[in-house]
Amino acid sequence: MNDGIKSTEIELKLVLPGPEAEVVVVACLRENDYMVEDLDAVRNVDTYLDTFDWSLMKKKLSLRYRVSNGAAVYTLKSIGPIEDGIARRMETEVPLEEPVDVPTVIPVKRIRKLVDRIIFPRKLLEQIQVRTERRRYRVISPAGAEIELAFDTSSFLLRGLHKPRRTQKRNEMEAELRNGPETALEALSSLLSKKFNYSPSKASKFEVAIERFKIIVPSKKPPERLSAR
Repeated sequence: MNDGIKSTEIELKLVLPGPEAEVVVVACLRENDYMVEDLDAVRNVDTYLDTFDWSLMKKKLSLRYRVSNGAAVYTLKSIGPIEDGIARRMETEVPLEEPVDVPTVIPVKRIRKLVDRIIFPRKLLEQIQVRTERRRYRVISPAGAEIELAFDTSSFLLRGLHKPRRTQKRNEMEAELRNGPETALEALSSLLSKKFNYSPSKASKFEVAIERFKIIVPSKKPPERLSAR
C-alpha cells in the first residue's frame, strides 16, 4: 500500500440507450482511424462512504471503496460540474494489498487523516453501493493520444440509515484520457455526437444515485451512536 496517488482525472462520459451501443461505437471508431484493442472486462463493486448527514458531500467530496476483480482501492474524489460530458476531477487514490472486512474503518493513513478533519466526531456509514459490469478497450486516436474506453452497466443500492432499495440500471460510456492532450477527448466527443447524438452525462455515478434515491441531507444533530469515537 502506498501513501496515495494524487492526480486530475479527465474523462468523457456519455449516457447510452443500452448495452448494444458498444458494438456500434467501437465499429465507428475503427472506421475513423482509431486503433481499438480489447481489454479484460472487470466487475466493480463501489461502496460510497459518508456520515449520516453527508459531511463529505457537503464539502464537494466523495469517498469510494472499490473492489475490482478482487483488488481493492480507496478513492477520495472531488465533485464538480461536467461540461459537455467532459469531467475534470481531483482525486487521491490508494490501492490496498487486499480487501478489508469493514470499509468504514479506513486503514489508509493519508485518506483517513483527510476524512477525519471533515467528519470528526461523526462516523462513516456505507451509504450507497454501485455494481458495474465494465467492458474495456485501449484506444489510440489518429493523433496518437491514448484513451481507456469503458462501457458500463451499473445497478444502484441505497444503504446507510435508509431502508435498502434499488433503482433502474444505467448504461454509460466513459473515455478516460491516459496520455495526450485534452483535445483528443473533445475530438472523440464531436465524432460520436455527430454520429449517434448520445446525451452527455451531467453527473458521476455517485451523483446519479443521490438524485435517483432523492437523498435529502439532514440538518439535525447526529445520533449519539454515530457521533461517539
